[in-house]
Parts: sequence; C-alpha cells; structure tokens
Amino acid sequence: MKHNLCRVFLFSAGVFLFAAANAHFKTTPQSPVHITETGSLVYQSYPNGDRIPDFSFCGYRQSEYPIPRVSAKVYVPVVDGDATGVIQQALDYVASLPMGPDGFRGAVQLAPGNYELKGKLLMRASGVVLRGSGCHKNGGTVLRALGR
Repeated sequence: MKHNLCRVFLFSAGVFLFAAANAHFKTTPQSPVHITETGSLVYQSYPNGDRIPDFSFCGYRQSEYPIPRVSAKVYVPVVDGDATGVIQQALDYVASLPMGPDGFRGAVQLAPGNYELKGKLLMRASGVVLRGSGCHKNGGTVLRALGR
C-alpha cells in the first residue's frame, strides 16, 4: 500500500501542478482527480474505498493564513545518537515561557543536520513551534524516527 499511496500522491500532485500551469487542461468525472468548471477538485473513490488523499487543508490554520514568523528561544545543535531528550527539554523550556500577545511562546530552532529520535516528542503547551532549518540536500534538517 505504501508504494501505491506514494505513486498516487505523486500523480495527484502532478495533476494539480499540471492543471494549475495549464488552465485548458480538462479532466473527466472518472479521473482520479476531477477538476470542475469552477476549478474545484473532486476526488474519485475506487470500489475498495481507495482515493487520492486531499491535503489541501493541512498545515497552519488549514493553509488559509501565511505561516507566522515566530522568534526562536532555543537553538538545538545536532546531537550524536538519540536527540529525543535534548529536543524535548527545549520544547518543555519554551512551553514554560509566557504566551505573547501574538499567541506564541516561541520556537525551538533545530540546526541543519540529521536528528535521531528513538522516543516521542510531546508538545505540552500551545504556542510552541518546532522548526527545522529547511529541506535542502546540503543543509536542511532531517528528523529520523527510530523508535516505536
């Protein structure tokens, strides 16, 4: 199922990007993703219930507002081995700070590099942001979940 979902997701992203770049692109109601005359997307379900996932409402405030710039209160360098405890301490510290008028306490900024996580990270308060340093090949932040 994983490889099919990935292929389906890539297909849906390709259809969406192609349709956005080519306004004359037409689909049919039988297409996995149908673009209506008004530009809405309709997702076709298959007899077994499978369909292309709709990620249009994921993200900060359902992707209807720009992501705010929250100032970093803690910077976490790359750690050899399990980084779960170090990142959790930083999250807990920022959670203990007072809420600002913007509704945020602050951000935990992870340096570029690979972080191994053998446990889970808990956000214990609202207004806390966990932020990496991009997703570039040579300078982004990667979290590798190695736990259960």
